[in-house]
Amino acid sequence: MEIENTVEKFLSSNKPDLSSIRKYHLAHPKIFNTYFNGYCKKTTEKMKAAIYRYSEDYSRLQEIAKLLPGVIKNVAGKGKDYFGFSLDVPVHIFVGLYASNAFVDHKTEIYFAVEKLHQDPKLLEVIVAHEFVHSYHYHILGVRVLTGMLLIGWTSVSLCI
Repeated sequence: MEIENTVEKFLSSNKPDLSSIRKYHLAHPKIFNTYFNGYCKKTTEKMKAAIYRYSEDYSRLQEIAKLLPGVIKNVAGKGKDYFGFSLDVPVHIFVGLYASNAFVDHKTEIYFAVEKLHQDPKLLEVIVAHEFVHSYHYHILGVRVLTGMLLIGWTSVSLCI
């Protein structure tokens, strides 16, 4: 599992402004194409509002960025023990625009927007576990579909796996 943590790069830029935020987004197209195409509408107003909040949240963002990789590794180990296999999926840690806190795309990749997370390690563990279960779900469902073990009737109200 590869953990991509872009938070320090973001925080190391002097003072966030529209130009530096746009450069940060362009420097990480995989993350922000996914984020802006399904989890946060990208507007100038949203970016300006985020800039105002970043300075207030600077130390919290820094703390979460340091805690989160360890929490992710711990939860990944528990997931391997529970499900019997580990997920070899990219995990992305980034600074967003105060929209979604975490999500999994349909390729099973996991994303965490630190500005919407709490720095309490127990609460981080809950959200990380939640997203890992989504990723396991997509992985298991995808494997079964690809191997022909499960035929999905998308119009069906319930789905038994």
